[in-house]
Amino acid sequence: MGCVVHTHSPYATAFAVANRPIDCWIEALAMFGLPDGVPVATYGPRGSDEAVSNIRRAVRPGVPAVLLANHGVLVFHRPPDLAILIGGVVEEAAQAAINAMALGGPVEIPSDLRAAALQRAMAFDTVGTRTACQGEADVFGRQPLVPPFWLKSGRSPKSPTSSGSAEPPAPRSTLSKTSVDIHLGPEPQGRLSACG
Repeated sequence: MGCVVHTHSPYATAFAVANRPIDCWIEALAMFGLPDGVPVATYGPRGSDEAVSNIRRAVRPGVPAVLLANHGVLVFHRPPDLAILIGGVVEEAAQAAINAMALGGPVEIPSDLRAAALQRAMAFDTVGTRTACQGEADVFGRQPLVPPFWLKSGRSPKSPTSSGSAEPPAPRSTLSKTSVDIHLGPEPQGRLSACG
C-alpha cells in the first residue's frame, strides 16, 4: 500500500454513520476491487489502539476501502490518483443507494455477474470498446474512468487519438467540495481539496 486517503464524503459517510456497509450495487465497485462492497470498521475513538484494531479487522486482503463507523471513509492504493478515484466510486455507490431508497432500495448485483463485469472491463482493455466516444469526454465533459488494472500493468488504454503509449486521462472524482487527507507513509504529506 502506498497511499491512504481519508474523506468525509457525504453519502459514504452517511453509510458509515448508519454503520451499514455499501454493497456492490453499481458495476464500478466490482471493476475497482470492491466486488463484495465496502465493509464497516466498528467505531473506536479517533487514533486509539481500539480504532486501529477495528480497522485492521474490517479490512480484507485486496479490498481498497473501508467505512469508519460514525466517522468517514478510508481508501488504500499505491498511487494517490487511484485512491482518490476509488473514493469517488465509493461515494457514487453510496449516493446511488440513497437515491434508490426512494424507489424501494438498491439491488445488489448477483455475485456471478460481478465477476463478469470485471472480466468484461478487462476485455475492453484488451480489444477496446466499440463506442462513439472511446477515450473521449462524454456529453457532460466527463472523462472515462480508468480501472486500476490498466495502470498496474503499465499500459495505457488505446484510444483513437493515441498509439497506446500516452498516459490515460486523469481520473475525475465525484468528491466535490470535500477535503481529502493523503498519507504517503508514516506522516501526512498534505491535504488535497477535490472541488470538482
